[in-house]
Formats: sequence, structure tokens, C-alpha cells
Amino acid sequence: MTTLHIQLFQSLQVRVENGKPLDIGSPTARSLFAYLVLNRGKGIDRRLLAFHFWPKGSEQAARRNLRQYLHRLRKALEPVDPDGQWLSAEGNQVCFQPPSDFKLDVTLFEQAVSFANEDLGQAVALYKGALLEDIYEDWVVAERERLAGLYREALLGLIDQMERAGHYPEAVAYAELYQAAEPLLESAYLRLMRLHYAAGDRGRVQQKYEQLAEVLQDELDAKPLPETQAAYESMLSGSYGNQIVSAAPPTSGPKARRQDKPDPASPATFIGRVDELAWLMSAYHSALDSRGQFIFIQGESGVGKTRLVAEMLARVSGPFHLFSGRGHEFESMIPYNPLSQALRGASGVPWERFQPPPPWLAALLPLMPELPTFFPGIPLAANSSLYHAIEAMGNFLLTLARHRPVILYLDNLHWADGPTWNFLGFLAQRAADTRILVIGVARGEDMPAEW
Repeated sequence: MTTLHIQLFQSLQVRVENGKPLDIGSPTARSLFAYLVLNRGKGIDRRLLAFHFWPKGSEQAARRNLRQYLHRLRKALEPVDPDGQWLSAEGNQVCFQPPSDFKLDVTLFEQAVSFANEDLGQAVALYKGALLEDIYEDWVVAERERLAGLYREALLGLIDQMERAGHYPEAVAYAELYQAAEPLLESAYLRLMRLHYAAGDRGRVQQKYEQLAEVLQDELDAKPLPETQAAYESMLSGSYGNQIVSAAPPTSGPKARRQDKPDPASPATFIGRVDELAWLMSAYHSALDSRGQFIFIQGESGVGKTRLVAEMLARVSGPFHLFSGRGHEFESMIPYNPLSQALRGASGVPWERFQPPPPWLAALLPLMPELPTFFPGIPLAANSSLYHAIEAMGNFLLTLARHRPVILYLDNLHWADGPTWNFLGFLAQRAADTRILVIGVARGEDMPAEW
């Protein structure tokens, strides 16, 4: 039997090798089949499936619709499954079970971005567009966003690889794809400006900055961050990268604490980190009592710093807001990059607590360009120039901490930009009487000397 190929990126396509795509039918049939493909091998309750796709009618009508569409799917698959073995509807269970050698682009993509089989170039090639772009139903949104996030991470990985190797044309090509995926994210433009600068093309630097300014003005009624403006001016003058404006890690202040390099004699396995874990848990319990802290963990590569924090987070009980970001080797000149990652990656933010939107909220737009989607019909850009991004981020986290505890976890701070350190110093001075725990992790041997 020839191999079955199913494509879900961009739009649904079903074909056998070297064959024409099958006509799966109406948009509803395509949506139902795509849902079954993504849940292949699982028995799905008929009633739940019927209600999922036809929620407005009676249960009887929904189940009748499901029977009809399952019949249509079997007819559509007859050229490749003449015996109807792949789509079963026995009893109360519906299941799509394709042959073991079938190829699904989503599965191949996830394998390519996995640590064990990493092939980021192949992953980017497979990602022909967002998952099922022509399906507008709620069930696909979360999976579409998850895969889009993996795609963006793959692009960032490739940009780093190409830049490290000095292959600037390839790095620029991947950075252009990243900008296309993040058309309102300021750091995406700054990353391209930095690559053009490294390649000696200041004309493209200017072109990208002007494009950024135009996009921000047209879409968000905003201007580039002062840090971006300063970076642009230094690129034009040829001095970019000669100086880094930064603040030292906030080791002083009301509740700041620092964990220095571990004893080399101590074991690197987690079994030997019981005291450190208890120390982190104690810091969290202090934050629960409105005694916020900044914890800075510094040590050599491979001693288990990241694993220690992961274990601590796994043991935290009760609801809390987690914001997690990390520095990247070639992004230490991109302002607030780890913080932007942390803000955009958080889930469960109670946006209703920011209604009506406070005037400082718009200052977060360069870091969270999707912010207006949480406030439909309400302009956010009014008077945003009166507030700084650092002040806005601080107010944002302090507001959330009144709702439930907040953990801000930033890994690889040895690669963090100066403005990120400035914000951490700002927050450390204001978090002492709040339910905020800030955890920073860095490799001591890679910390810049001026820090």
C-alpha cells in the first residue's frame, strides 16, 4: 500500500504518495476530519463529539449530523481506504486509526523540534503556515498557538546557529521569517537591525528601523522604545556594541538574597540539593506572607541550577502567576527580551483586573504587541509616552500580586540585556512588602565583568 500523507499546516490536504489530494468535502467535514487526525488513536465519545461540532441544536440532531458526516468522510477516504478500516464508530466511540506508516506534517514537525531529534531547518521547512488557517473554530486555536510558538522558537534557534557561524545572509533570512511571524514585536525588528549591522549593511539597518517606526505608529499609535532608538543611533554611528548600559544584579535592598557558586565538592545530582530546595521553598512561603524576595542563583554550567528551580516550581501548591523567560546568547543587546518572553508566555492572566485599562498599560505594547486583543474596542495608546516600560512592568506585576502570588523566573541572566537588569533592580526595591518572588539564574563564568 502506498504511504498516506496528511498535511495540517496552512490547510488540510490528504493524499497518497505521488497522488492527487483527496476532496474531503465541506468545511465542516474538513474540520471534523482534522480534529480526528489530531486525536488519532483515541476513542472519542459520540455525544461529546456531536455536541462539540453542533452545540446549538438538540442532542438528537447533533448525533444525526455526526452520523452523516462520518459517512461522508468514509466515502471521501474510499480511494485510499476502500474497506473503511481507518475510521471506526463502534458503540459510543469514534476513532481515526490511520496505518502505522502514515505521514503527518505536524508529527514530523514536532519530532524535528524535539531535543532528541533536533533538525530545526527541517522543522521550519515543514511549517508552511499556521495550523489549519482556513478553519475558524475555537477547538483549533490552542493547538495552533502552541505549534506557532514552537515554530518561532525554531527560528530563534536557527538565527543563533547561523550568527554563531558567521553566516549572516542565512541568519537574516530566518530573522525575516521571525519578523513575519511577529509583525508587531519590536525585538524582531531590532534583531534584524543587529544582523544587518554585523554584516556591515547600515542602509538595511535604517530601512528596518523606519519600517518598525511606521508599523508601530500605524498599528499601535506608539513609538519605538528609547532603548531601541538609542541602539539605532549607535548603529548608524558605528559604535553599537562598544558599550552596554547596565545595572548590577540587585544584591542589596530590603529582601534581596544571593546564592553564590555552589561548593565544587557537592554532588551535581538533585539528591544533593535538599537544602537549596528547602531554601527556595522558604522564600516562596515568605512571599505568600507579603515578604517578597529576589533570589539570584549563580553557579557553573551543569551543576543543576535550572533543575533546582524546576523542582521547586513543581512542588509549589496553590494558585500563583508564573512568568518565565530566559536570556539567549546573541540577544544581550535586545532590550527587555527575557521579560517580553515571560510576559507573552504567561497564561491565566486575569485581564478583567485591568478594566478600565490604566494609563500606564500601553507602555507594555512594545513587549506585548497582542495586548489590544485583551481589550477589544478600547484604545490603549493614549498618553503612553508619559510612562516607561519599566514602570509599566512593575505596576503590572504588583497589580497581579494583589490577586495571587507572582513568581518571575528568569534563566540565563548572564545573557540578559542591561534594561532587563535595570527592571530587576527597580522591582527588587518595590517587592519587599508584596507577594512577588523573583528568581534569577546565571552562569558565574559567563557573567560580564562589569556586572
